[in-house]
Amino acid sequence: MSLVNICMIAKDRPRLTQQTISSLKQNTPEGSYNLTIVDDGSRVPIVSYLGDGNVFCVRLNRSKGIVGFARNFAIRAAEQYWGRGDFLVTLDNDLFCLPGWLEQMVQVFLRHPYRRL
Repeated sequence: MSLVNICMIAKDRPRLTQQTISSLKQNTPEGSYNLTIVDDGSRVPIVSYLGDGNVFCVRLNRSKGIVGFARNFAIRAAEQYWGRGDFLVTLDNDLFCLPGWLEQMVQVFLRHPYRRL
């Protein structure tokens, strides 16, 4: 399995953020990913309820109001903290990851005729 850097943007909605993180950890093989979360100015800091493991969280004190800024910040932070992975995936904080989701995504990319390496 390839190593995937997963970047997630989160702002408020702690229940959904926890659900996304839990489903990702339960349904993604350990050692196949690193998770970088950018807390885009939540009222309750996300870092206050994260578990340990392969999770790196960065908090922006004030939201820029542009999700692209936070997403690009997360990508740069992931590369600086974890190094460059084989793949990069961005997620929102209101998803539920099903078993095998990451492996399927990587396989689809590897089979795509227009992929660039």
